[in-house]
Amino acid sequence: MIDRIVQLVGLFFFGVAVWLITKEVEKVGLGHLGSLILSTPLWIVGLVLLFTLFDYLALSGYDFLALQYVGKKVPLKTVFKTAGVGFAISNTTGHAYVVGGSVRYLFYTKEGLTKLDIVKLIAFESLTFLFGMLFAFFIVVLMAPFSHTLDAHYGYLKELDWVCLIIAVLFACYWILVIKPGRKIKVAGELITSPSPKMTIRQILVGFADNVCVTLAFYVLMWYHLKSPFLPVFIVFIIAQAVGVSSQVPGGIGVFEGLFLYLFPHTLEQKGGILASLAIFRVLYYFVPFVLAAFYLMGIEVKKFFTERRTEQKKSP
Repeated sequence: MIDRIVQLVGLFFFGVAVWLITKEVEKVGLGHLGSLILSTPLWIVGLVLLFTLFDYLALSGYDFLALQYVGKKVPLKTVFKTAGVGFAISNTTGHAYVVGGSVRYLFYTKEGLTKLDIVKLIAFESLTFLFGMLFAFFIVVLMAPFSHTLDAHYGYLKELDWVCLIIAVLFACYWILVIKPGRKIKVAGELITSPSPKMTIRQILVGFADNVCVTLAFYVLMWYHLKSPFLPVFIVFIIAQAVGVSSQVPGGIGVFEGLFLYLFPHTLEQKGGILASLAIFRVLYYFVPFVLAAFYLMGIEVKKFFTERRTEQKKSP
Protein backbone atom coordinates (compact mmCIF):
# COMPACT_ATOMS: atom_id res chain seq x y z
CA MET A 1 0.00 0.00 0.00
CA ILE A 2 2.76 2.44 0.96
CA ASP A 3 4.76 1.53 -2.16
CA ARG A 4 1.69 2.23 -4.33
CA ILE A 5 1.19 5.63 -2.67
CA VAL A 6 4.87 6.50 -3.23
CA GLN A 7 4.56 5.51 -6.90
CA LEU A 8 1.42 7.64 -7.33
CA VAL A 9 3.10 10.63 -5.68
CA GLY A 10 6.10 10.20 -7.98
CA LEU A 11 3.80 9.96 -11.00
CA PHE A 12 2.00 13.13 -9.90
CA PHE A 13 5.26 15.08 -9.60
CA PHE A 14 6.38 13.75 -12.98
CA GLY A 15 3.11 14.79 -14.63
CA VAL A 16 3.22 18.29 -13.18
CA ALA A 17 6.88 18.68 -14.18
CA VAL A 18 6.26 17.52 -17.77
CA TRP A 19 3.31 19.93 -18.06
CA LEU A 20 5.47 22.80 -16.78
CA ILE A 21 8.37 22.01 -19.11
CA THR A 22 6.03 21.68 -22.09
CA LYS A 23 4.63 25.15 -21.41
CA GLU A 24 8.13 26.60 -21.10
CA VAL A 25 9.28 24.97 -24.35
CA GLU A 26 6.25 26.44 -26.13
CA LYS A 27 7.33 29.92 -25.01
CA VAL A 28 10.82 29.42 -26.44
CA GLY A 29 9.86 27.45 -29.55
CA LEU A 30 11.22 24.05 -30.55
CA GLY A 31 13.15 25.50 -33.49
CA HIS A 32 14.98 28.05 -31.37
CA LEU A 33 15.66 25.48 -28.63
CA GLY A 34 17.05 23.04 -31.18
CA SER A 35 19.36 25.69 -32.63
CA LEU A 36 20.66 26.53 -29.14
CA ILE A 37 21.38 22.86 -28.45
CA LEU A 38 23.11 22.31 -31.80
CA SER A 39 25.13 25.53 -31.48
CA THR A 40 26.77 24.35 -28.25
CA PRO A 41 30.45 23.88 -29.18
CA LEU A 42 32.18 20.52 -28.87
CA TRP A 43 34.68 21.86 -26.33
CA ILE A 44 31.80 22.63 -23.96
CA VAL A 45 30.44 19.12 -24.51
CA GLY A 46 33.95 17.82 -23.79
CA LEU A 47 34.08 19.75 -20.50
CA VAL A 48 30.70 18.37 -19.46
CA LEU A 49 31.93 14.83 -20.17
CA LEU A 50 35.16 15.56 -18.30
CA PHE A 51 33.33 16.68 -15.15
CA THR A 52 30.99 13.70 -15.57
CA LEU A 53 34.08 11.49 -15.51
CA PHE A 54 35.32 13.28 -12.38
CA ASP A 55 31.93 12.67 -10.78
CA TYR A 56 32.08 8.96 -11.57
CA LEU A 57 35.50 8.86 -9.92
CA ALA A 58 33.87 10.49 -6.88
CA LEU A 59 31.03 7.94 -7.08
CA SER A 60 33.65 5.17 -7.02
CA GLY A 61 34.55 6.55 -3.60
CA TYR A 62 31.20 5.24 -2.37
CA ASP A 63 32.32 1.69 -3.21
CA PHE A 64 35.84 2.18 -1.84
CA LEU A 65 34.51 3.34 1.52
CA ALA A 66 31.80 0.66 1.60
CA LEU A 67 34.34 -2.10 0.91
CA GLN A 68 36.55 -0.75 3.69
CA TYR A 69 33.52 -0.80 5.97
CA VAL A 70 32.69 -4.46 5.24
CA GLY A 71 36.40 -5.35 5.48
CA LYS A 72 36.84 -6.68 1.93
CA LYS A 73 39.69 -6.07 -0.50
CA VAL A 74 38.78 -5.89 -4.19
CA PRO A 75 41.07 -4.97 -7.14
CA LEU A 76 40.84 -1.29 -8.09
CA LYS A 77 39.87 -2.16 -11.66
CA THR A 78 36.87 -4.13 -10.40
CA VAL A 79 35.81 -1.33 -8.05
CA PHE A 80 35.88 1.32 -10.79
CA LYS A 81 34.08 -1.00 -13.21
CA THR A 82 31.38 -2.01 -10.72
CA ALA A 83 30.74 1.49 -9.40
CA GLY A 84 30.67 2.95 -12.90
CA VAL A 85 28.20 0.42 -14.28
CA GLY A 86 26.09 0.39 -11.12
CA PHE A 87 25.69 4.15 -10.84
CA ALA A 88 25.27 4.66 -14.60
CA ILE A 89 22.23 2.37 -14.57
CA SER A 90 20.72 3.27 -11.18
CA ASN A 91 21.11 7.04 -11.78
CA THR A 92 18.92 6.76 -14.85
CA THR A 93 16.47 4.00 -13.93
CA GLY A 94 16.10 4.75 -10.22
CA HIS A 95 15.59 2.03 -7.59
CA ALA A 96 19.27 2.33 -6.64
CA TYR A 97 19.01 -0.25 -3.85
CA VAL A 98 17.70 -2.98 -6.20
CA VAL A 99 19.58 -2.10 -9.40
CA GLY A 100 22.82 -1.12 -7.67
CA GLY A 101 22.64 -4.22 -5.50
CA SER A 102 22.17 -6.47 -8.53
CA VAL A 103 25.19 -5.02 -10.34
CA ARG A 104 27.37 -5.27 -7.25
CA TYR A 105 26.19 -8.82 -6.62
CA LEU A 106 27.17 -9.70 -10.21
CA PHE A 107 30.74 -8.39 -9.88
CA TYR A 108 31.62 -8.54 -6.18
CA THR A 109 30.47 -12.09 -5.42
CA LYS A 110 33.23 -13.20 -7.77
CA GLU A 111 35.64 -11.45 -5.37
CA GLY A 112 34.37 -13.37 -2.34
CA LEU A 113 31.65 -11.06 -1.01
CA THR A 114 28.54 -12.70 0.44
CA LYS A 115 24.90 -11.64 0.09
CA LEU A 116 25.08 -10.08 3.55
CA ASP A 117 28.19 -8.14 2.49
CA ILE A 118 26.26 -6.77 -0.50
CA VAL A 119 23.36 -5.73 1.76
CA LYS A 120 25.80 -3.93 4.06
CA LEU A 121 27.55 -2.37 1.06
CA ILE A 122 24.36 -0.92 -0.45
CA ALA A 123 23.08 0.27 2.93
CA PHE A 124 26.40 2.02 3.56
CA GLU A 125 26.40 3.64 0.11
CA SER A 126 22.81 4.81 0.56
CA LEU A 127 23.85 6.41 3.84
CA THR A 128 26.84 8.06 2.14
CA PHE A 129 24.59 9.47 -0.58
CA LEU A 130 22.15 10.79 2.03
CA PHE A 131 24.96 12.40 4.03
CA GLY A 132 26.39 14.07 0.92
CA MET A 133 22.99 15.37 -0.21
CA LEU A 134 22.03 16.69 3.24
CA PHE A 135 25.41 18.34 3.76
CA ALA A 136 25.32 19.94 0.30
CA PHE A 137 21.75 21.16 0.97
CA PHE A 138 22.87 22.56 4.33
CA ILE A 139 25.80 24.40 2.72
CA VAL A 140 23.82 25.94 -0.16
CA VAL A 141 21.08 27.30 2.12
CA LEU A 142 23.75 28.94 4.28
CA MET A 143 25.40 30.37 1.14
CA ALA A 144 22.13 31.70 -0.33
CA PRO A 145 22.36 35.20 1.27
CA PHE A 146 25.69 35.74 -0.54
CA SER A 147 24.16 35.12 -3.98
CA HIS A 148 23.25 38.50 -5.53
CA THR A 149 21.51 36.77 -8.45
CA LEU A 150 18.98 35.26 -6.03
CA ASP A 151 18.36 38.44 -4.00
CA ALA A 152 14.84 38.96 -5.33
CA HIS A 153 14.07 35.24 -4.97
CA TYR A 154 15.63 34.67 -1.56
CA GLY A 155 12.23 34.42 0.13
CA TYR A 156 11.73 30.72 -0.60
CA LEU A 157 15.32 29.98 0.41
CA LYS A 158 14.94 31.85 3.68
CA GLU A 159 11.99 29.61 4.47
CA LEU A 160 14.37 26.64 4.19
CA ASP A 161 16.34 27.78 7.24
CA TRP A 162 14.24 25.42 9.33
CA VAL A 163 15.33 22.57 7.04
CA CYS A 164 18.96 23.43 7.89
CA LEU A 165 18.07 23.22 11.57
CA ILE A 166 16.49 19.78 11.06
CA ILE A 167 19.57 18.59 9.12
CA ALA A 168 21.86 19.85 11.89
CA VAL A 169 19.78 18.00 14.50
CA LEU A 170 19.83 14.81 12.40
CA PHE A 171 23.61 14.97 12.05
CA ALA A 172 23.96 15.60 15.79
CA CYS A 173 21.74 12.61 16.61
CA TYR A 174 23.63 10.37 14.20
CA TRP A 175 26.94 11.57 15.59
CA ILE A 176 25.81 10.54 19.08
CA LEU A 177 24.96 7.16 17.58
CA VAL A 178 28.36 6.57 15.97
CA ILE A 179 30.54 8.20 18.63
CA LYS A 180 30.44 4.90 20.49
CA PRO A 181 31.95 2.21 18.24
CA GLY A 182 30.17 -1.10 17.76
CA ARG A 183 26.57 0.13 17.87
CA LYS A 184 24.14 -2.02 15.89
CA ILE A 185 21.59 -0.74 13.33
CA LYS A 186 18.89 -2.97 11.84
CA VAL A 187 18.82 -2.78 8.02
CA ALA A 188 16.75 -5.18 5.86
CA GLY A 189 16.33 -7.50 8.84
CA GLU A 190 20.08 -7.67 9.50
CA LEU A 191 22.05 -6.10 12.35
CA ILE A 192 24.78 -3.87 10.93
CA THR A 193 27.52 -2.12 12.88
CA SER A 194 27.37 1.68 12.58
CA PRO A 195 30.35 3.38 10.85
CA SER A 196 33.00 5.01 13.02
CA PRO A 197 33.16 8.82 13.37
CA LYS A 198 36.24 8.87 11.10
CA MET A 199 34.43 6.85 8.45
CA THR A 200 31.37 9.10 8.78
CA ILE A 201 33.48 12.18 8.00
CA ARG A 202 34.82 10.41 4.91
CA GLN A 203 31.27 9.59 3.85
CA ILE A 204 30.25 13.25 4.12
CA LEU A 205 33.28 14.40 2.11
CA VAL A 206 32.81 11.81 -0.65
CA GLY A 207 29.09 12.57 -0.91
CA PHE A 208 29.75 16.30 -1.03
CA ALA A 209 32.45 15.83 -3.70
CA ASP A 210 29.90 13.92 -5.77
CA ASN A 211 27.43 16.83 -5.53
CA VAL A 212 30.09 19.41 -6.47
CA CYS A 213 31.29 17.44 -9.51
CA VAL A 214 27.81 16.85 -10.90
CA THR A 215 26.98 20.54 -10.40
CA LEU A 216 30.13 21.53 -12.31
CA ALA A 217 29.10 19.25 -15.18
CA PHE A 218 25.86 21.23 -15.44
CA TYR A 219 27.39 24.63 -14.67
CA VAL A 220 29.66 24.50 -17.72
CA LEU A 221 26.52 24.60 -19.88
CA MET A 222 24.89 27.37 -17.86
CA TRP A 223 28.08 29.41 -18.05
CA TYR A 224 28.21 29.10 -21.83
CA HIS A 225 24.54 29.89 -22.51
CA LEU A 226 23.86 32.43 -19.74
CA LYS A 227 27.26 33.48 -18.35
CA SER A 228 25.75 32.79 -14.93
CA PRO A 229 27.96 32.89 -11.80
CA PHE A 230 28.52 29.54 -10.08
CA LEU A 231 26.92 30.16 -6.67
CA PRO A 232 23.28 30.67 -7.75
CA VAL A 233 23.49 27.67 -10.10
CA PHE A 234 24.95 25.54 -7.30
CA ILE A 235 22.23 26.57 -4.85
CA VAL A 236 19.28 25.90 -7.17
CA PHE A 237 20.86 22.76 -8.67
CA ILE A 238 21.27 21.07 -5.27
CA ILE A 239 17.71 21.92 -4.21
CA ALA A 240 16.26 20.70 -7.53
CA GLN A 241 18.35 17.54 -7.43
CA ALA A 242 17.33 16.77 -3.84
CA VAL A 243 13.64 17.10 -4.73
CA GLY A 244 14.17 15.10 -7.95
CA VAL A 245 15.71 12.20 -6.03
CA SER A 246 13.02 12.38 -3.33
CA SER A 247 10.24 12.30 -5.95
CA GLN A 248 10.99 8.62 -6.72
CA VAL A 249 10.89 9.45 -10.45
CA PRO A 250 13.74 7.57 -12.23
CA GLY A 251 16.68 9.96 -12.52
CA GLY A 252 14.39 12.74 -11.30
CA ILE A 253 13.59 13.24 -14.99
CA GLY A 254 11.21 16.12 -15.53
CA VAL A 255 11.01 16.93 -11.82
CA PHE A 256 14.60 18.20 -11.64
CA GLU A 257 14.27 20.20 -14.86
CA GLY A 258 10.89 21.66 -13.95
CA LEU A 259 11.95 22.73 -10.47
CA PHE A 260 15.21 24.25 -11.71
CA LEU A 261 13.27 26.33 -14.24
CA TYR A 262 10.85 27.43 -11.53
CA LEU A 263 13.48 28.35 -8.93
CA PHE A 264 16.26 29.86 -11.06
CA PRO A 265 15.62 33.57 -11.79
CA HIS A 266 15.70 34.31 -15.53
CA THR A 267 14.21 36.42 -18.30
CA LEU A 268 12.28 35.13 -21.31
CA GLU A 269 15.40 35.58 -23.45
CA GLN A 270 17.40 33.41 -21.04
CA LYS A 271 14.79 30.65 -20.86
CA GLY A 272 16.04 28.99 -24.05
CA GLY A 273 19.60 28.81 -22.72
CA ILE A 274 18.43 27.15 -19.49
CA LEU A 275 16.30 24.60 -21.38
CA ALA A 276 19.19 23.85 -23.74
CA SER A 277 21.55 23.38 -20.78
CA LEU A 278 19.08 21.05 -19.03
CA ALA A 279 18.53 18.97 -22.19
CA ILE A 280 22.22 18.57 -22.99
CA PHE A 281 23.04 17.77 -19.37
CA ARG A 282 20.33 15.08 -19.24
CA VAL A 283 21.79 13.42 -22.35
CA LEU A 284 25.48 13.66 -21.44
CA TYR A 285 25.33 12.94 -17.71
CA TYR A 286 22.52 10.37 -17.62
CA PHE A 287 21.87 8.77 -21.00
CA VAL A 288 25.42 8.45 -22.35
CA PRO A 289 26.77 6.57 -19.26
CA PHE A 290 23.57 4.48 -19.18
CA VAL A 291 23.97 3.39 -22.81
CA LEU A 292 27.67 2.59 -22.31
CA ALA A 293 26.89 0.55 -19.18
CA ALA A 294 24.05 -1.28 -20.94
CA PHE A 295 26.29 -2.22 -23.87
CA TYR A 296 29.01 -3.34 -21.46
CA LEU A 297 26.62 -5.65 -19.61
CA MET A 298 25.24 -6.88 -22.92
CA GLY A 299 28.78 -7.66 -24.04
CA ILE A 300 29.38 -9.68 -20.88
CA GLU A 301 26.24 -11.74 -21.48
CA VAL A 302 27.10 -12.32 -25.16
CA LYS A 303 30.63 -13.40 -24.22
CA LYS A 304 29.23 -15.69 -21.54
CA PHE A 305 26.78 -17.24 -24.03
CA PHE A 306 29.46 -18.04 -26.61
CA THR A 307 31.86 -19.31 -23.93
CA GLU A 308 29.23 -21.73 -22.59
CA ARG A 309 28.38 -22.82 -26.11
CA ARG A 310 32.01 -23.57 -26.94
CA THR A 311 32.32 -25.51 -23.69
CA GLU A 312 29.25 -27.60 -24.54
CA GLN A 313 30.61 -28.28 -28.04
CA LYS A 314 33.92 -29.51 -26.60
CA LYS A 315 32.09 -31.83 -24.19
CA SER A 316 29.82 -33.27 -26.88
CA PRO A 317 31.22 -36.38 -28.70
